[in-house]
Amino acid sequence: MSSFYLELDQNKLHYHRYGHGPEVLLAFHGFRKDHTCFSLFSQSVSRQYTLYAIDFFYHGKSTWQPEDIPLERHQWASIIQRLLNKHGITRFSVLGYSFGGKLALLTFDHFPQQVNALVLIAPDGIQSYLWQSLATSSFVMRTLFRKTITHPHFFFRLVRIFQLTGLISKGWAQFALSQMKNRKNRMLVYQTWMLTRKLKPNVKQAIKHINAHRIPLKVFIGKYDRVVKETPIRHFLNAIHDYELYVLETGHNELLHHVSAFYQKQQAN
Repeated sequence: MSSFYLELDQNKLHYHRYGHGPEVLLAFHGFRKDHTCFSLFSQSVSRQYTLYAIDFFYHGKSTWQPEDIPLERHQWASIIQRLLNKHGITRFSVLGYSFGGKLALLTFDHFPQQVNALVLIAPDGIQSYLWQSLATSSFVMRTLFRKTITHPHFFFRLVRIFQLTGLISKGWAQFALSQMKNRKNRMLVYQTWMLTRKLKPNVKQAIKHINAHRIPLKVFIGKYDRVVKETPIRHFLNAIHDYELYVLETGHNELLHHVSAFYQKQQAN
């Protein structure tokens, strides 16, 4: 296991390398996670992959300043290209868990001809979310969103109203409230949403590349996941010619552990 940094002007991207398998896998974690969430998973795929687990900005040991400057799509592509160049990587696979699904799809967007396989675990990025779109849509909304860090009561009331009117599910409402329950969490939500407000995967383009290049695609979802719903994922998969979908007996937070067990069983055979 090795730790690395990419120096990006005043910012830093931190990542860990696990294992020594013959193929490369870039792995992107979920919100409020970091590279360590892939420690167990890396052991499950060690025969096949050298895994690069990347800390997204504001997570783990990666940093980004100033917080009101969004990350552009071309900047993300440049960062990934620098990482590939640094380690002499020409071909690789991509994995994204939850929030990391958006980063996995963005990476695939820019490097489709270099990607061997794509693994999506309860992925964000397939559909747009009302909350982030609304909160980051304009200077006024971003200012109001910033105020929720110190005055969250309006946000809590709004979540309950949206839940009662059916605009969001009970599970998503509970997830949103849990993510905003203390000031530290609220600041991380604000910083991450501000930073990624322009990082939107081109899902139609991803579908086109997956089909054109016959990219092997595995998708894992939790049967009891109340955060990432199955329906939009199935709509996405309906446009894919060939894929593997696994519905595991778990919820959102434990899904990565179940996926690790899935690969561990495969590796043992």
